[in-house]
Amino acid sequence: RNFYGLEGRSEKQRFDRVQPIEVDDCYLLNKGDSTVYEAGFAFLADRHFRPQIVQLPSGLLCLATSIADSNALRETVEALPWQSIAVTVPQWQKRHTDWLIAEIEPRPRRGFAITAFRREAKPRGMWLRDFPSSGLVKQDKLIDTDHVFTTRMALDHRSRLYLRAANIEAVPPFLNDLALNRFATDAPPQPMAGEQTMVFGFALDLVKIYQAVLKNGFNLFTHFFGAEAARDTTFDGLRKMLVEEPTNRQLVMRHCRFYDADQNDFPKSGNPKEHRLQLDLNNEGVVHFRMRLFDSLGYEALLGVLPTSLRQSFQNKRVVVDYPGTGISEVSNWLKSPSQRSLPTGGD
Repeated sequence: RNFYGLEGRSEKQRFDRVQPIEVDDCYLLNKGDSTVYEAGFAFLADRHFRPQIVQLPSGLLCLATSIADSNALRETVEALPWQSIAVTVPQWQKRHTDWLIAEIEPRPRRGFAITAFRREAKPRGMWLRDFPSSGLVKQDKLIDTDHVFTTRMALDHRSRLYLRAANIEAVPPFLNDLALNRFATDAPPQPMAGEQTMVFGFALDLVKIYQAVLKNGFNLFTHFFGAEAARDTTFDGLRKMLVEEPTNRQLVMRHCRFYDADQNDFPKSGNPKEHRLQLDLNNEGVVHFRMRLFDSLGYEALLGVLPTSLRQSFQNKRVVVDYPGTGISEVSNWLKSPSQRSLPTGGD
């Protein structure tokens, strides 16, 4: 689920999934080569270079590991609207409700230049990705030689072009080199030869993770107490957090958080292959959901006030998920972890 995200009801109609952890930032590092290269990763362990054009000090390096990749990259670049190239700057959208679109056009004797910035309701053109501000590509973390990011253009897994650069101002010089065919004389790296390191740049979105927790809790409530109870107006706020766009991020953050306590009413199991889920009520009569994954990482969420129809019959619900063992099952009480179980007492 970290890599593929959650599969929703409309999955058959669309390709994208909600990914709490984005793993699009994936790179290959070659020993003796200071350049960082865009990579792809297919399960179980098939790493590869993405078709890409990387800017080096001596010019552009075009890289593809198969004829199909080479043809796809060439065709996509040739199909660019060279008279006016639109680039979406997604960093803007993190702080605003609209998208910032840079219009880049060729100018006589000046080459490509940014001619306008437009604020639009939807992204358009090529996507601009920035370099990882923190993460794994660091000399003191993983590698013993200097590796550097340079501006590049690459194809993603759906054969769509994207750019990666320090900022939007670095894109026009790259397009100038590309339009003038300023290619480097450096030998391209060998795809799978020699010493290579693959690194990921994770982008963690807590709001998406918390939405996934809220959705799991609501699904569990609906399973036990029925669709009619789940349709109660008391859960209107929860539904808004799950389906409304744009997401009310502050509201989601107020209704979910990490849970690291090891309490008697929700103890750790001592089984690293087991997940635990529990529904109960807090002191205000709000449905309280807790989930612990792999006997480690835990979350808790408030789903909504318990519907009036359930106030006489509600009982706490506990579920164990043991994939390699018993599967999914409801339990009446929790078994405490081995460290909490009391030892026999008595005389000799």
